[in-house]
Amino acid sequence: MPAYYIEVLDNLQVVDIYAESTSPDANGAPRLVAEDRIQIDKDTTVKLPVAVNTRTAVRSQLPPTPTPTPRPVTKSTNPGWVRIRAPIAHASRKERLETTPQLITVIQRPVTSSTIKGFNEICCQACGARLLSDTFKSRGHELSIRDLPSAYWGELVDCWVCHPEEDSLNVNADLLFSFEPDKCESQQQQRQSSDEQSVPTVDVWVGDIYVLVSASLCEDLPTRLVHIDAKERFVNAYTELHCNSCNQVVGETGCMGRRRVNKLYLHRVRIDTPGERVDPTADKHTSTATSVSLSQVCCSEFLGHSGAHAVYKFVVEGRKSCKPAMLIHVVGWNAELQAASGTDYSVADISSFSRCVKVLYTKFGDSNFDDMASQWLADDAAELISLLDEDCISLVEILDRNMLLIPPQLRAMPNMKRSFLHM
Repeated sequence: MPAYYIEVLDNLQVVDIYAESTSPDANGAPRLVAEDRIQIDKDTTVKLPVAVNTRTAVRSQLPPTPTPTPRPVTKSTNPGWVRIRAPIAHASRKERLETTPQLITVIQRPVTSSTIKGFNEICCQACGARLLSDTFKSRGHELSIRDLPSAYWGELVDCWVCHPEEDSLNVNADLLFSFEPDKCESQQQQRQSSDEQSVPTVDVWVGDIYVLVSASLCEDLPTRLVHIDAKERFVNAYTELHCNSCNQVVGETGCMGRRRVNKLYLHRVRIDTPGERVDPTADKHTSTATSVSLSQVCCSEFLGHSGAHAVYKFVVEGRKSCKPAMLIHVVGWNAELQAASGTDYSVADISSFSRCVKVLYTKFGDSNFDDMASQWLADDAAELISLLDEDCISLVEILDRNMLLIPPQLRAMPNMKRSFLHM
């Protein structure tokens, strides 16, 4: 069966269908035979993930892409590829908007305060070791879990709120104490009820890519001061938090506003919450584990910048090395991708993956990377993202691995490669 590759790009409201062409006839396969079906060859018809408008579909022949090991041309195999681009049908588009919003501003965070409400443990995602301090558990603190606003909420408010032109909003999002609820009323009630014993409250703030907790929550974790390599940076050092068991980095500690807090990376910790009681007659409950992958965290970071700044080009650098590790151009979000490869590909014959961010990328060591990185760093339309150096390596591995699910003829573009990240 000839290979094919389908991209449903909600943000562009189109479906791109790529398929190997074994027929020189423009009216032959591959071709749309219905709103939701495409004929790959005379023996194979594939159902599309969405219905499309067949009347305005555009068909084009892709030029052959040179590869290091070109595939042999036989009677049953032709290296030519056809692309069919068709708008998503109105009814299908409306249905997808209702079930899966595609706007950047409404894409859900991977973790919210409601998903971890009443959590009883924070663990290392690598080894499963507990990270909460014993003193915190013994004191019986009450957790106050709240969502942080967008990291760019001050800029967005400046755009949305009408105020005098000479007036400027000067809001520091790091002043976390500004978001604390007014406790005067509760304190007054506590004074009136002198018989009741007050329960100390520990604050937890949930962000897009990390969880901020009071230092007392994980005060037993070992720390390590890390000096970054770039001397011209305003902040030239940070303090890592490590797991007691496997010594993996789980976050960092520092001061934000008037408080000393720990920043736990969502993709390096697991948050356990109590679940349903297993046996109604027994005092035993299940536990629900909430964890986030590096791919999800990066998607949240990229889409957060895109939603606030309309920026889609990113220079990803190592946190310590301060050197560009990869360049990423976001070209589609909330995308649905589906691929089936021929028998000569090294990946699985049929692969289906949805809820992705489609990207173009190039990494350190690729040709022209240094020149492109210099141009992007000097471009106001590009954003700088810092990740741990080991996370940069992992992200490159994820992109390289996901790229293998795309047919070889479609993986490369001028100076960049196609890939995707799971949301």
